[in-house]
Amino acid sequence: MIDMENTSEDELQVLDQTDQLFNMYVDSITAQCGSINPSLMPDDIMARFYTEFLKQGDLRTLEDRSIIIDENLPRIDKDLLNIFKEKLIKIYENTLGIYCPNVDIFHLYCLYQVFVIHFVDYFVTYLCGLQKLDSDFDEDIPNWNELSLENYRKKIGDESPISVNTIYDYIDYIVENGIYPEAFIDVCLYESSGNVALSELILESSSNNIQFDDDFFRLKISKILLSDIIKNHIANKLIMIFNIGWFFRI
Repeated sequence: MIDMENTSEDELQVLDQTDQLFNMYVDSITAQCGSINPSLMPDDIMARFYTEFLKQGDLRTLEDRSIIIDENLPRIDKDLLNIFKEKLIKIYENTLGIYCPNVDIFHLYCLYQVFVIHFVDYFVTYLCGLQKLDSDFDEDIPNWNELSLENYRKKIGDESPISVNTIYDYIDYIVENGIYPEAFIDVCLYESSGNVALSELILESSSNNIQFDDDFFRLKISKILLSDIIKNHIANKLIMIFNIGWFFRI
């Protein structure tokens, strides 16, 4: 605890400035998580919190969790790191419908990577993963064999070259019929094997340390995809993948 009676005015001013800066980072991350208009050139505010605010040289101390036991990290920074973790858990719950009270600080960063700042690209990865599903996904995605682009085109009788309009309609079809929050990480990893963030999250998800409010999550995605800019970005990537055979990786 800080001894307010024996703390100088200058020290109190520094503490106040630290508190304001801390809240600025938290507010900025809250705004990012709550947005339905994600940037295609996102600012990794959480990385800046670790490297600039907590003065970490890079994110290695976060990934190996050594920041948690770093004896050189000032007491006040350790306290703020713990407060930051608790705030992130509440932010994810309120803005993403993701519940994760038992995950560690690096898992929270991975969730931020996948579901916030790089969500648009991970959604492309999810759509690509849907093309590769098999009966192993019966339990989690009962209609897995209906979610491929090939099956969708057969349904609508489309035999022409893949167009932007076809992809637009396919995205709408998936939003309506193929968003499975609990399987989202699995499907992405199916397409992007070896991805660090996804690999970290898969065990937490399978252990139920990460849980989703399915309706909230689906609604959030549907609102994000109302943006023509976002939809066009996704459609262009998918056309490149499906027409040229090049597989996108995060």
